[in-house]
Amino acid sequence: MCRVILLSGCPTSDLPKSLAPLPWARSSILSLISSSLPNQVVANAVAALSEIAESHPSSNLLDLNPQSINKLLTALNECTEWGQIFILDCLANYTPKDDREAQSICERVTPRLSHANSAVVLSAVKVLMKFMEMLSKDLDYYGTLLKKLAPPLVTLLSAEPELQYVALCNINLIVQKRY
Repeated sequence: MCRVILLSGCPTSDLPKSLAPLPWARSSILSLISSSLPNQVVANAVAALSEIAESHPSSNLLDLNPQSINKLLTALNECTEWGQIFILDCLANYTPKDDREAQSICERVTPRLSHANSAVVLSAVKVLMKFMEMLSKDLDYYGTLLKKLAPPLVTLLSAEPELQYVALCNINLIVQKRY
């Protein structure tokens, strides 16, 4: 049943309240993330776990490790925009074990900065800003990454007023972290 829910993209809020917190639901969904099923199923599994986590904030539903991170980053390239947003938001909750892993994740997330969907861009900025905290400011890569953050945020300044506000808030955060 869980696979049907994930393949259909059914929001977990549409499930009966008694179904979401069941242990089998979590283990079934987690097994889908590590399976060889299509990447959209992986994105839907992350979305389902994210929605369940919203109703159970004290639980750690998604136990991320380097293998699951690699699977999520692979799925990122081949899923829908909403799937990308859920995966990026999930990545933002991960703490890399060292600066090398943080840099590797940043390198794989950076192409999302040129995405046409502003939500994908902002989710990518969120991930990059978090992982930049782990990088040494002396690295050439740190400076390069900072320079890559500017153009997509400046582009958002020509969007609707709501997006302009969000872009300005992000630019302000970047400037504060830089100085």
